Amino acid sequence: MKAPGELQPKQVDGIMGFAYGGPGQGSVSSAGEYTPFEAWVRAGQIANLFSLCLHSEGGTVVLGGAGAEYNNGAVQYAPLVSESYYVVEMMDLQVCASDGSGGYTTPCASLGLVASVYNEGQAIVDSGTTGIVLPDLAYSDLQAKIQELGLPYFDEMFGDYCTAMAADQLSGYPYLNFVLTGETGEVNLYLSPLDYLGDCAAGGYFGSAISGSHAQDGTILGDSFMKAFNVVFDRVNSRVGFAPSACPTS
Repeated sequence: MKAPGELQPKQVDGIMGFAYGGPGQGSVSSAGEYTPFEAWVRAGQIANLFSLCLHSEGGTVVLGGAGAEYNNGAVQYAPLVSESYYVVEMMDLQVCASDGSGGYTTPCASLGLVASVYNEGQAIVDSGTTGIVLPDLAYSDLQAKIQELGLPYFDEMFGDYCTAMAADQLSGYPYLNFVLTGETGEVNLYLSPLDYLGDCAAGGYFGSAISGSHAQDGTILGDSFMKAFNVVFDRVNSRVGFAPSACPTS
């Protein structure tokens, strides 16, 4: 798809525009208009929910549905804190040591930070952000926890380098558990090393998809996080759901 020139109006709402938005004060729309999805819902063309199932080669969006065929397990729902961007409440981040065979051991080790660290600048689920962004305090504590494990290529992984790693070296890295407030308790969302140390070049090169926030606060659960799940944006019930992904790769 090509545009003949600059996008009009110049204030656009991402590539597609799935956030809440419309004319009036408090809208997240840069153009001051309903986002495309909002407009379709208001016109009665689709139901007020959608799902995103992402993978490294693209992904699938289901408009007006939850994409249940892309679930590889039960859906866990986190209520929305506000209807602007998709704002959730993050309670904790835990490091779960590798069990040496592609899984993890329990109990997982919490970073031990109060929940306000993750939520002060809002915690959002955002497909418009490539990686995972943590508040600087949480990011530095996460680095310290992983560094204690004495794993190969740690400095390269978390030093913005793209590094060749063998499968056994990668599997030695821990799982990460992102703990959100759920509808009836905690929502535990586990990322494998392959999820957050994704391919950054062909041929077995890996690099961290996690970074610290230069703004000092706020958490963004972007594409690298979302690829592990079929993510259901259930606007009817003001919640976001996460199911282990069975997203097709072709």
